[in-house]
Amino acid sequence: MARVCRLLGLYIEFDQKNIVVKADDALTAKIKAAGDATTLIQLDAMKIKIVSIRQQYLKALMVENNPREKVATAYRGSLGYSIKLKNEEDVDQYVADIKEKMMELLHGNDVLHII
Repeated sequence: MARVCRLLGLYIEFDQKNIVVKADDALTAKIKAAGDATTLIQLDAMKIKIVSIRQQYLKALMVENNPREKVATAYRGSLGYSIKLKNEEDVDQYVADIKEKMMELLHGNDVLHII
């Protein structure tokens, strides 16, 4: 039975430790770079890079490497959009829009992995 540890709210197997170490190294480098930043624009750009690094390593940790399956990956933030929902019809339309996006991503793939 594989041993697991808790990281970022996720349970991961110890054989994935090298991924965690790489992620930690990448994020530590960004923290150092943030300390050296001299403008808000630089800090804003780093925020985008940090989110990208986080998503990259979450994908590496969570997506099984099964070459027989064609996998599409979607980020939760890319599926929805900001909106004020006022009634059941608004909710139904919002859910229908998300379903349509997910079905488009799933088309031609075996699995849609949402991270």
